[in-house]
Amino acid sequence: VSFKVLQSPKGPQAQSVAVLPPDSFATDGQDGALFVGAVKSFSDEKGWGFVESEEIKSVFGKDIFLHKRELGDVAVANGDSIQFQVEIDEKGGPVAKRVNKTSSYGAAARFAPARSGPY
Repeated sequence: VSFKVLQSPKGPQAQSVAVLPPDSFATDGQDGALFVGAVKSFSDEKGWGFVESEEIKSVFGKDIFLHKRELGDVAVANGDSIQFQVEIDEKGGPVAKRVNKTSSYGAAARFAPARSGPY
């Protein structure tokens, strides 16, 4: 379930409630769906940015947060295509994880460290 919390005269209220599709994000050690999107904005100085696509907008209702720790030593620029999975962070927001930069041929080039453990 995804929702926004707004303050009303009677206290906090849930708004824009939506049921997320099964397997749309990683949870309990299980991988979620693989998404493809474009880097909408990324600040090397701040070390973070956002990824956009029609698919993630329709599933999550917003762009996905991207942190530099998911990129390893590879730089990204606005408009670069990436593949990623989504996890929900401790604040309840969707974030890009296990990120791969895609080439113009559609193949993924892995640049985040591989996960340890069973796949």
